[in-house]
Amino acid sequence: MQHQSRPTLRPRARIVKNILSLLSSGVVVHTVSFFVVVYLARVLGPRGFGKINFAFAIVGYFMLCTDMGISVIATREVAGAGVGKLTRYVGNILTLRLAMAAVSFAVLVAVTLLIKKPAEIRHLIILYGAGVFVSSLLIEWLFQGLERMHYIAVGRIAGIAVYAGGVFGLIRNPQQLLIIPCLQFLAGVVTAACLFWFFRRVVGNIEFGVDRALWRASLWQALPIGVAVLMNFVVNNANTVMLGFMSTESAVGYFNSALKLLLPLTMLGSVYFDAIYPVITKHYVGASVDARSGAFGVVLSLSARLAMTLLLPTAVGGSMLAGALIHTIYGGGYDAASTALGYLLWAGAIGVFNMIYVRGLWASARQGVYLRVVLAQAIVSILLNAVFIGSFGIAGCAMAMLLVESLGFVLYARVFRDIAVISVHRFMLKPVAASAIMALFLYATTGFNIAFEVLAGGLVYVVTLYLIKGITRDELRVIYRGLLGS
Repeated sequence: MQHQSRPTLRPRARIVKNILSLLSSGVVVHTVSFFVVVYLARVLGPRGFGKINFAFAIVGYFMLCTDMGISVIATREVAGAGVGKLTRYVGNILTLRLAMAAVSFAVLVAVTLLIKKPAEIRHLIILYGAGVFVSSLLIEWLFQGLERMHYIAVGRIAGIAVYAGGVFGLIRNPQQLLIIPCLQFLAGVVTAACLFWFFRRVVGNIEFGVDRALWRASLWQALPIGVAVLMNFVVNNANTVMLGFMSTESAVGYFNSALKLLLPLTMLGSVYFDAIYPVITKHYVGASVDARSGAFGVVLSLSARLAMTLLLPTAVGGSMLAGALIHTIYGGGYDAASTALGYLLWAGAIGVFNMIYVRGLWASARQGVYLRVVLAQAIVSILLNAVFIGSFGIAGCAMAMLLVESLGFVLYARVFRDIAVISVHRFMLKPVAASAIMALFLYATTGFNIAFEVLAGGLVYVVTLYLIKGITRDELRVIYRGLLGS
């Protein structure tokens, strides 16, 4: 049955529901993903774990080529379109992405045959690569534009349930590596099927078609974002790919065991900033030039303050407890990743903070500026990894990532001055002071049970921050009202 209007829901309730939907599903998906990663790392060992991560990192570049920023543009278009026009528009976008997936997969197979790697790794790359077709059919961007995040949540949970069930039920030893990408493909099919079913209920049947004018317009608008996202992927994955070619598969496994521990951090950041992206876009588009320092700037500035309050202690405490965390989670076989984790936690914290600037640039239609920043980061990432891997191994990869994210912070802060004022230095002092007290406590309790150190250290930070009034209830209310546009 086709519906021609969206269910009425007050803006305030809808925004809160969207944030809670993405947050709850994000917690479920990333929690389950975390246990899957730990299980695979333990069952496969550093070498097998390195193989699947190297293969997936290669495929990631081709996966991005099925989108190239089109989903970002489509989200913006859907947000301002009537439901009655969506069936044809969505059908055209999906047809375009399927065509891009076919080209991408053909190139991937050709490149894979030329790579001088064992047959097992080449097979892994091709099997993971088949996922480009499923990826092209995911319509999360549609429901983000419609502000129906709960449908996205259900689709993601269904997919991870299938994947996790398959991994826990079937994978028992490193000889079963080739089953893993097949399970991931199946999980993607389940997610896509859920989203299609929801689309049919909410809007109607998708009308696939080829509108060349729409294709050209979409590709042209998306190109700066697509290239930027591709460059950003280089920033985050050049380390794994280059490590795979310059070092051993075990080294890739060690590095990625540390890198995967950043998932909860990036998940929380992505959920929050993805949820406010449509909101800050409307604040920016609906405001005059002089008023853009109003709701738009307030939401971003106070979000930056909240992010600093949460990210700084995570980086400080996590880097101090890196060795104990790696040993507790993965076992003694992965202790070599401890040093890398210390650097990566700082890189991850800065990277999440940079999401503030990224979403602000997207909302203000400054894709070109974003492209220039990530292009500079990508070039520096490749150069630093080329130098550091040979000298420092996996720790060098982590150091390169930290330096690249720091470069991004400096560049973003500089270009963002013309859009809105985010005075980071004004709200750093109290989180720094509270983190320093927490660090002293962790130093004094070195050797204690890791669970005690994490919980007690977090409590020390929160109490200290409260006593020095690091962030007040009134400021949290301002953030909340800014998100709701009230």
